[in-house]
Amino acid sequence: MYAAAALIYWLIVAIWAAVFATLVSYYVRNPLTFGTTRLLLAVLAIDTARNIFENIYFGLYFGGQYGLLPVELVTVLGKPAFLIIPKILNVIAGCVVLGLLLYRWLPSAVSERGRAEQRAQDLENLAAVDGLTGPVQSAALRGAGPRRVGALPTLRAPALAFAARRRPLQAGQ
Repeated sequence: MYAAAALIYWLIVAIWAAVFATLVSYYVRNPLTFGTTRLLLAVLAIDTARNIFENIYFGLYFGGQYGLLPVELVTVLGKPAFLIIPKILNVIAGCVVLGLLLYRWLPSAVSERGRAEQRAQDLENLAAVDGLTGPVQSAALRGAGPRRVGALPTLRAPALAFAARRRPLQAGQ
């Protein structure tokens, strides 16, 4: 049972090393991946590296304690000055992830939401315009190259003439 308790750390290291290799290869091979996805991959890579280090440390410690590795590892890695290293690494990883979220992801998300709200407002304004009275160019399309809205000629004069010829509805009709 002691061997299983010590060897489980090395199984965890192998699994997380495979995860880390996958993350790094995806991150490097796809440099044009969207920012949010790359940020997620960076956060996962940071946590994976921390997890690998922590499991190697305790795998060595418990491997030595259970007789699978030299006993000297227990005396060295069991000192409080060394035991705190994985926890310090954990704090550093947490601070880096928090910094990435606060200084990169959050401002990007707020900016993206503002652009989405502006686009929604522009589309709402565009949808409220009757095709016969002429198009209204949205703010998103102004100065964006060729005019997309109202590319066909408008029928303002005939539409106004038709509206003037119609008689008003009488009450009860």
